[in-house]
Amino acid sequence: MVKVGHVWFTAQRTVGIVLVMTNDETTIKAYIAAVGGLDEEDDIQYIREWGAKFPVLEAANLIRKHGERTCSDEVWLKVINLALDKNVQKTDAESTKSAQ
Repeated sequence: MVKVGHVWFTAQRTVGIVLVMTNDETTIKAYIAAVGGLDEEDDIQYIREWGAKFPVLEAANLIRKHGERTCSDEVWLKVINLALDKNVQKTDAESTKSAQ
């Protein structure tokens, strides 16, 4: 997995969201976790390994507005397109389920 962006929220604790893409650029995932906040790379690795799943489109939006992208514009565009496709599939599945 390749990290494409992250964002931090701090108050009494540090909470991070990390957005990653598979090496073949076909799948994206987002994770969230509370971390120590002392070493950014260690915290990112911890979130990738132990974080809870987080909605991809929301993660991409938060990173776009408040975080840091660590990929090219071309890769970021792929991330956004994959996130939108994933969100549409989720919405379609929810619509089908509620219609039954």
